[in-house]
Order: sequence, then structure tokens, then C-alpha cells
Amino acid sequence: MNIKILLGGAIASGHLKAEDRNALLKSMTDEVADNVLRHNYDQTLALTLQQAEGADALDAQQAFMQHLVSIGKLNRAVEYLPDDARMAEMKLQGQPLSRPELAVLTAYSKLELFDEIVASTAPDDAFFERMLVDYFPTPLAQFEEDMKGHRLRRDIIATVLSNEIVNMAGPTFPDRLRAAAECDTAAMVTAFETARHVFRLDEAWKAVEALDLKIPAEAQTALYQEIALVLRRQTFWLARRAARTETTVGGMIAA
Repeated sequence: MNIKILLGGAIASGHLKAEDRNALLKSMTDEVADNVLRHNYDQTLALTLQQAEGADALDAQQAFMQHLVSIGKLNRAVEYLPDDARMAEMKLQGQPLSRPELAVLTAYSKLELFDEIVASTAPDDAFFERMLVDYFPTPLAQFEEDMKGHRLRRDIIATVLSNEIVNMAGPTFPDRLRAAAECDTAAMVTAFETARHVFRLDEAWKAVEALDLKIPAEAQTALYQEIALVLRRQTFWLARRAARTETTVGGMIAA
């Protein structure tokens, strides 16, 4: 849908001939499929990292569920998530949430964060224009100007950001970070993106990813966890600063 909206805008602006539209769509089939596989890989990795935290994460997970219930966004019984009594038993037994339960929690976290990012000023930061371009298949990069006028531009940026934040830092991270740093969603997003770039954490993440099937899975997971720990810590300190200055990602990187 987002691609069709973009191409419709490109045709309207005269940047694309209507008769060339179908051929262009066909040329992107393989890349679109690769992007779907990439999304599945990232989602699977996110669950693995959460699973590695074990029962130590139960308190934060319970607090997040309680928050979602309090604002009417979650019915734990409907989603087959443990209630508080069951959570108390799990803590005593050292039993973590199952992978399917973590998947549900992750989905809810991304949905809530998406709404909050869209409602914030974060998607208006010019720094994320590159993220918008990268979201679309490579052949569409020629329509960068049309992307800026895409009617779902802010939603696309919010989708990418919510996925990346939750995948890398965990589903309970956004709420915990904002409470600890006393910042709003825009400051959190600014800090997260700044930390990734200043400390070159995306490069480190990809380097660990390149170790697939080359080192034991447990060792690889531990490396991801170390990067995520650095990311969370640096995001916290930068978020406190961003909350005071109301700066942009570019402004924080340059400072």
C-alpha cells in the first residue's frame, strides 16, 4: 500500500509515467521478499534476546502488562498472558515468560510505541528523511522528493522506529526509559537514534550478525546483549539531555 501511494504521487508529480508503473513494481519483487525475510529475522532475534533475560525480566514485564491493562489496551486473559497471581508463582519458580508470550508482549509494545511516536514531534526531525528513503525498495530512491510528500510519511517513520527500538532494546524499555529519564517520547527517540550513531552500535550489531553459524549461538546472543546494554545506558543519559534542550538527532550528534 505504501509503495502504491508513493507511485501514485510520483505519477501525479510527473516523475513517473503511468505506463512504467507495473514494470517498476515487478522489478522490486525480489527485494520486497528479502525485506520480509529481514523483518522475520529481526523479530526472531528480538525474541531470542528477550528469552535470554529469563526470569530476571519478570518484574519489568509485569509492570508493562499492568500499564497496558490500566489504559485499556490489553486483556491478559484474552491474550493468554499470566495474571499477577501466576506471575508471583513464576518469580518464585524462576520461570520466565514463554516465547509466544514474549511475542505478544513485543507486538503490544510496538503498537503502543507507534501511536506515541506518531503523536510526538519525532517523525518531523529531518534526520529521519534518510530512514524514509531506506524503507522503500532501492529502485524507488529516485522518488525521494515524492517520499517527503507521502501522506503516511510520519506513520512509516514511526513504524521503523518502533520496530528498531523494541527489537534492539526490548518491549519494556520505552516505558522504563521515559520514567527513569523523565523525558517524553520525542526525547527518547532522539536519544536512541543519537546513541546508535555516536557509538556506531549499528555497525557493532551487524558485525555480530555476521557471526551467524560461525560461533556458538549462546556466545553470539551474549554479544548482542552487551550491545543492547550499551544502547540502553547511553540512551538514558542522552534522553535526560534531550529532555532539557529539545534538540534534534543531528543537533545532538554535532554537539
